[in-house]
Amino acid sequence: MDVLVSQFLNLFSIVSSVVPFIIMIGVVVTIHELGHYYAGRAFGAAVESFAFGFGKSIFEVSDKRNTRWRLNWLPLGGFVKFVGEQEGDNSISDNPKKPKGRYYKDLAAWQRVIVSMAGPVANFILAILIYAVIFSQGKPLYGDVTVENVLENSAAYEAGVLDGDIIVAADDRAVSSAGDVIEAVAYSADEPVKLSLLRNGEEIDLIVIPRREMFINERLGIEDEIGRIGVSMSSKLIAIEDVSTFEAVSLGADQTANVIRKTLKVLNRLIFGKDNFDKMRGPLGMGDIADRVVDSNMKRTDIGFKERLSGTFWQMLELIAMFSVSIGFFNLLPIPMLDGYSALLGLYETVVGSEVSLKFQEYLLRGGLAVVGVFFIAVTWNDIRRLGLLDVFSGLLS
Repeated sequence: MDVLVSQFLNLFSIVSSVVPFIIMIGVVVTIHELGHYYAGRAFGAAVESFAFGFGKSIFEVSDKRNTRWRLNWLPLGGFVKFVGEQEGDNSISDNPKKPKGRYYKDLAAWQRVIVSMAGPVANFILAILIYAVIFSQGKPLYGDVTVENVLENSAAYEAGVLDGDIIVAADDRAVSSAGDVIEAVAYSADEPVKLSLLRNGEEIDLIVIPRREMFINERLGIEDEIGRIGVSMSSKLIAIEDVSTFEAVSLGADQTANVIRKTLKVLNRLIFGKDNFDKMRGPLGMGDIADRVVDSNMKRTDIGFKERLSGTFWQMLELIAMFSVSIGFFNLLPIPMLDGYSALLGLYETVVGSEVSLKFQEYLLRGGLAVVGVFFIAVTWNDIRRLGLLDVFSGLLS
């Protein structure tokens, strides 16, 4: 009996862990769909419904344009539905309760491209603004990134890095903290990385090949293989610099671009087999990380409740920004059912002057469904295995 109770408690813990993720996905998806909504409205498109979540509505209200604003029972996504977006929906009734506006298919091809791109763009704007808010609290300034110790027989040792070297750039990008160096090598396991060093006042360039090592972040419960070069570095915090609103937005844009750049690098490594698919996380995995961020702050006993709440807020805010970039980037991929595919069809029609044949679209749709299906199954299986859900359910069944 005690074992059964323990298994149910484990299951309850896992279920409750999705609450922070629901908050995160609620913000990100709503902003994404609002991008589509307002772009469509700008061109006079009729909107049948704007929904957060899937399934049946638990609450809905109609506005003066007869658009249904819906809250559905499964809060794991959302959508905006334009009138005439689907095949077979060809006319607007004279019924006054019908949504007001033009059919989506009646929009010019270039207008539909903008509507398709507006969702991802909204996600990037959200990330920029969140990072800007974070930077508005102050920009940390660090001293020189100095190599304190080079492990014998490590990648850095074999490349010729010496104690006392000052790292000024990694992978052709200037570094301002030790974290910049760690980030550059972490995403480059088994690939050459150029380090620009200051040694005795002279700048030299060395090529180092990070070695693949297992990294464990116990606070967030993340185990991952990353690149390491075998050095310890020092980079002292000198001051927290006040920044203007304009500079905060500029720094936010730079950080958003940096996340996109890292995403592209990870995708490239996955495609060419330099990393395995275990790195990918789906909704369950992201929910687990969000839950651990909350727990790691709220369960601390060395600080007061106000400080714990503040730490949770700022870390969740950063996580939302990263997730927003990921959602925006993923939707730009030219895969059927994603925004990038719709934009590509509209761009083709704009340039060529005619639509892609329905027959060819059907083939593309089937292929896209297969790709998205395999991807979803793979990341979900990774999440289930990583979170130990198989053990929990097998315990319940036994």
